[in-house]
Amino acid sequence: MIRTLLTSSVGVIGFFTCAAISHAETPEELIGRMKTLRADIQTIYLEQEEVSQSPTFSNQKSQIKSWEQSKNGTYKFRQEEQRTIENSEQPNSTESISVLTVSDGEFTWEEMSGGPGIIVTKKPAMKLAKDLDGHLQAIKDGKIHAEVLPAEKIGEEACAVLKIVHGEGDAQVKITYWFSEKHGQTMKYVFEDKRLGTTTVTTTSVKINPVVYDKQFTYVVPDKAVVRDETKVSDE
Repeated sequence: MIRTLLTSSVGVIGFFTCAAISHAETPEELIGRMKTLRADIQTIYLEQEEVSQSPTFSNQKSQIKSWEQSKNGTYKFRQEEQRTIENSEQPNSTESISVLTVSDGEFTWEEMSGGPGIIVTKKPAMKLAKDLDGHLQAIKDGKIHAEVLPAEKIGEEACAVLKIVHGEGDAQVKITYWFSEKHGQTMKYVFEDKRLGTTTVTTTSVKINPVVYDKQFTYVVPDKAVVRDETKVSDE
């Protein structure tokens, strides 16, 4: 960080650079700061917009609402997504799908509706994402390149910006994060893959430590739904 002190004397403006007072924040320091900001968060509510553009798959847009709770060693999650998929074979034709994901601490249930019927997939319980820890270790191991970019605002939220790059050539992947300086949560991220395309997720509303209820993390399988159980281990 470079600080410039403006002084005025007899109409003369001087510039004094105090480079020695501070230093540019490293990726490791930024991640550590964001982890500290997140430390006291037990519940969170997010509203997000996701846009995916791909040269090989159909383009998609989603409106997402999600609730998270991490308490007493148990992680619970609920996400409601309204997904619009462009038909690559028929211009100006789209398909809408509703996706509900509920993780109750024991299992995760993913319900998809909008097609020929309702499909429910039962999976192991989700765990609290520790993306910051993973990135920090990868930086230390030299597996990825990380760079702190100039701060920006997402809406009214002042954000620190971190760019991560791994791989080379056509296999290169770039991920850019905008972290809130207030609470450390990701206000925006952009995932760029030369083969798969670009996905941008922008947080439009966030509530830290809101009141949540157990019923929000309770799931009942609808009648006539087709259930796929992915929690069973094959004996083969």
